[in-house]
Amino acid sequence: MKGLGTCFDKKLSKNFNFELEFDKQKLLNFLKKANMDLDLVPEQALLELGCGKLVNGEFVINNSGLLFFAKDPQRMLPWVFVRCSRLKGTNFVDKQKIAGGLWSMVDRAMAFVKRNTRVAAKFDGFKRIDIEEYPYTAIREAIVNAVCHRDYCIENNAFVNVFDDRIEVISPGPIPDNLTVEQIRGKSIPSLQILNRVKCPLPDWEGTEKCSLPNCFGKSPLCQN
Repeated sequence: MKGLGTCFDKKLSKNFNFELEFDKQKLLNFLKKANMDLDLVPEQALLELGCGKLVNGEFVINNSGLLFFAKDPQRMLPWVFVRCSRLKGTNFVDKQKIAGGLWSMVDRAMAFVKRNTRVAAKFDGFKRIDIEEYPYTAIREAIVNAVCHRDYCIENNAFVNVFDDRIEVISPGPIPDNLTVEQIRGKSIPSLQILNRVKCPLPDWEGTEKCSLPNCFGKSPLCQN
């Protein structure tokens, strides 16, 4: 892909100590969710995913591999965080700087949103039905988009800001390849090419298949004035 990911995801990290800093369990979890061969040796699996290359006969991981499979991605990529804030006007009432791998950052950002939004309830007979202030499936989609489609060449964070009347999810970088909003509607153009190589959607990114942002918002009674 030209543009957002080219300068970043294939760049090799020659200072990464594969033996000490690679997290094999993260790779096994990924392969299982992607229905890939669990018996592959780690270096071969990473080569097939495009997460590194052989240099003088030795495997060297690249930035995509770091983001997904390093024990501490931020040691090599110190700007890759999700910053979450709960604001009352201009005052912070809760904030969190979230590090880790991509899946972990999405999950923890969602936990922050849930902690700072309301859930009401109604009963249908003896069955309790939760009513979310915001549709969490749509919020998760927005956060997934922020980490999948951001421009990692820009050394800045992704942001999730929770206000009294709205949630803002901010992703560094422009729309890829000079496309317009209408041109990308319904398309997925991840800046990390590893996401194009897996054979099926990964469960951690499921929200994007089940709910479009414009259709989800407005359905919750707590969102309506």
